[in-house]
Amino acid sequence: MLIEADVFWACAALESVTMHERLKYICEGAFAECPALREVVNFAAKPQKLQGEGSSSCDAVFHGFNLSRCTLYVLQKSLPKYRKTAVWQDFGQILSVTDLE
Repeated sequence: MLIEADVFWACAALESVTMHERLKYICEGAFAECPALREVVNFAAKPQKLQGEGSSSCDAVFHGFNLSRCTLYVLQKSLPKYRKTAVWQDFGQILSVTDLE
C-alpha cells in the first residue's frame, strides 16, 4: 500500500492526515506545499519508506513546509522507532495515538 506521488501536492486546506497500518511507502511530493498540515496520525508499526529524488526524502515528500510545526501520532510501541528514523524524527512532536484529544 502506498501514497502516490503528488497526490496532496499544494492542498492548502489539508490540516490532518491519517495513515493506514498497512501503508508501506510514501512517494515524492505526496505532501509537498501543504502549509496547513499540522497533524499526521500514523497507525503503521514501522515507519514508512519515503521515496523521492530530492537531496533527501524529506525534501521530496514534505517539500515546502516545516515539519517542526507538525505533530506526529503513532502507536505507543512504535514511538522509539519513529523518534530515531530520519525525516520522521523531524516532526515537532511525536506522541502516542492515545494522546489524541
